[in-house]
Amino acid sequence: MSVRSILMTLPLLAACGGDTKNAPVAVPASPALQAMVLPSAPAGAIDVRAALAAAVDAPMTVRGRVAAITKGQALVQLMDLSVPYCGEKSAEDGCKTPWDYCCETPETLRANRMVVEFRGADGKPIATPSLPDIQLLDAITVQGRLLVDEHGNRTLVGTGLFRSARPELPADLNWPQ
Repeated sequence: MSVRSILMTLPLLAACGGDTKNAPVAVPASPALQAMVLPSAPAGAIDVRAALAAAVDAPMTVRGRVAAITKGQALVQLMDLSVPYCGEKSAEDGCKTPWDYCCETPETLRANRMVVEFRGADGKPIATPSLPDIQLLDAITVQGRLLVDEHGNRTLVGTGLFRSARPELPADLNWPQ
């Protein structure tokens, strides 16, 4: 398992049973990232699963649900919308960490999850205290270019972002910080 694969898994593992608070704290995103917010949803979006099978180094627009956020970086894991988050189909589930998708198999998660990274003009990942009005489980659409690193990991390098929906969730959920 590559270092990147391990790092991709850590946010999901941390969400299960980690220290949490009742609501995400609203902190402004960096100006470089704020500049990437789109005024409306871009046309022609494809699902995460289709994006993972697409040609590399190709521009694309991808829609999915935020499954993990890397604190301090403009980096998220995007889950295919066809994969229900825990409790989405049954409110009786009572899951207190629906964003971790712990009700799904590891195989399903791997086949339906992609990394999205926003980079500055220098080509380096943008450091930011938060994402612009984005939180876990939000449905977002990202414009960008699909790249593959030397280990075969596919990353969508985002150039534009639009939040299309935020699910209604129980008020007693403990959101990770």
